[in-house]
Amino acid sequence: MATKKKPTREEFAANLKKEAAKAEQAVKKATEEVADKAAEVKKEAAAKTAEAKKETAAKTAEVKKETETKAAEVKKETETKTKAAAQKAKATVAAAKKTVSKAADKAKTAAAAKKAEVKTTAIVQFQGRDFTVEDIIARAKDAYKSENKNKALKDIRVYIKPEDNAAYYVANDTYAGKIDL
Repeated sequence: MATKKKPTREEFAANLKKEAAKAEQAVKKATEEVADKAAEVKKEAAAKTAEAKKETAAKTAEVKKETETKAAEVKKETETKTKAAAQKAKATVAAAKKTVSKAADKAKTAAAAKKAEVKTTAIVQFQGRDFTVEDIIARAKDAYKSENKNKALKDIRVYIKPEDNAAYYVANDTYAGKIDL
């Protein structure tokens, strides 16, 4: 059997240097390949970014144009509606002025009529006693209501007889009653 000869230290170091040089060249080559690939990817990314920017700018311009068109339409529509509302408001104000004027005239007429009205009070005197007609009518209404709780009072006629010390009443043309003075 043949034995292999062991390399000397110098031979071993030389072999190591050769292998290190080869490895260094392989690393250099791989680094260059990676750099080339990175540059290629960078170019592609820049191209895609530029294309995306162009598309975005085009879409932005389109949207801006549409927005301006719609804004102009809305503004025109708003102006039209505003003018119509202003005309309607003017008509309403004119009608309100007429109504207020009529109401003021009626109020003046009513005030004049009210000034012309005289406050009257009727008092019955008999045997040294005084009775107001309003008081007697109010007592007759109260008497009817207390005796006929479920029936509404539509009209009442009161007959005052001082000699009987009484007032007689007829309510709703069907019920007759008497109250003492």
